[in-house]
Amino acid sequence: YLRSSVFDGKVFIGKDQGLPVNTVSDTPNSTRELVAHAYFVGDSTRTCNGQTIPSLFRVSLDNDGQPATDELLPGIENFQVQYGVKSAASAQFPEQYFDANAVPDWDNVSTARIWLLVRAECLESGFTDTSTYTLGDQNYSVNDSFRRQLYSSVVNLRN
Repeated sequence: YLRSSVFDGKVFIGKDQGLPVNTVSDTPNSTRELVAHAYFVGDSTRTCNGQTIPSLFRVSLDNDGQPATDELLPGIENFQVQYGVKSAASAQFPEQYFDANAVPDWDNVSTARIWLLVRAECLESGFTDTSTYTLGDQNYSVNDSFRRQLYSSVVNLRN
């Protein structure tokens, strides 16, 4: 949970909300469930004709603060995100996009560009894909018999 006011904040597990260390000094304040997710592409436990199927997974914290992993979408082969950074808070649009490890000022992030490369679960006889897919600043080359589709979008973020 997150308990916060204008000038103070505490993060804690629900059973610890009554402890004095988790109080904030000023009012008004509120307590809300903190929800955080991490996403990654990994191998599913499923296969098609002996080929492992990639999937998009999400890691969340359970009620005890332990990580819990859920498979969200089978067939997701690649997932990339870049963050749009405005040069100043007053700027209307981001001037540059960065990978997460290179964002110069998270306070000025206003958008996220997202790319998902979706792959068929099974090989297709007689079909060959030798494409290079561009996901942000990453080039992803393939040479196999899976059909693929690249999707991208830009979303605004409240920051």
